[in-house]
Amino acid sequence: MFNRQRLSAKALSDFNSVIEKGTDYPAVAYFNKAESLRELNRFEEAIKYYDNVISVDNKDSRAYFKKGMTFSKLGKKDSACISLKIAKDLGDPEAEKEIGTLCN
Repeated sequence: MFNRQRLSAKALSDFNSVIEKGTDYPAVAYFNKAESLRELNRFEEAIKYYDNVISVDNKDSRAYFKKGMTFSKLGKKDSACISLKIAKDLGDPEAEKEIGTLCN
């Protein structure tokens, strides 16, 4: 396993523990778990955790951005563009560039 993947697997385990034990900052734990899953190419699972972030804080532009980029990895262009547009509308600085590249 690549070093980065090994670190992501360890991080995933750590975030699972934080979520199971409870946290005052669930959106942060969910976001970090989604990022770890994405690093491990477990894209469908990552999207579910980005959705968990959004359910806690529906103004989290970064979660929408990352969700859009993950949909893109799965070849789901329409879903990617919807998430990226929301991220842009919420002020994510990278979303507009990705929309220009991906959604035209």
